Amino acid sequence: MTNYDIDSQINKEFQIFIEAAYKGTIKIPENIIELFKKAVLHLSPQFHQVNFSKIKQIIDKKSNELTNGEMKEVVKIIVNTPLNILFGNDVKEAIEDQIKLEKFIVSYNSSVNSFQEKLKMKKANLQSLTRGINGNGMKIVQA
Repeated sequence: MTNYDIDSQINKEFQIFIEAAYKGTIKIPENIIELFKKAVLHLSPQFHQVNFSKIKQIIDKKSNELTNGEMKEVVKIIVNTPLNILFGNDVKEAIEDQIKLEKFIVSYNSSVNSFQEKLKMKKANLQSLTRGINGNGMKIVQA
């Protein structure tokens, strides 16, 4: 297996993850699509740089249908929107909703980071197997 083959396999697995439905440990907030809609209306397209066909595709879905890749765009836009735009002027409610959202975002980011770490380890393992080296850096002698 060449480095190109390894990179292709890792990229393919990451693409499958990006296109898969979000399955994190914390449930997606039910109002995340509504928050996304408010945020998109408030932020300048030059700021968020998400094309409108992608935005339409996201807002046409239910929150539990969002993929990991779409979730990245949703989170990016929501976290850059002022709280009063997302939650109104009730400070207590805004803070409570923001705490729920933050817990979800931390969970989402952790799941992505965990998956990326698994892929890095897999890539390193494949590369060392390809070079004929075991985990201790010793050459594997084949009979």
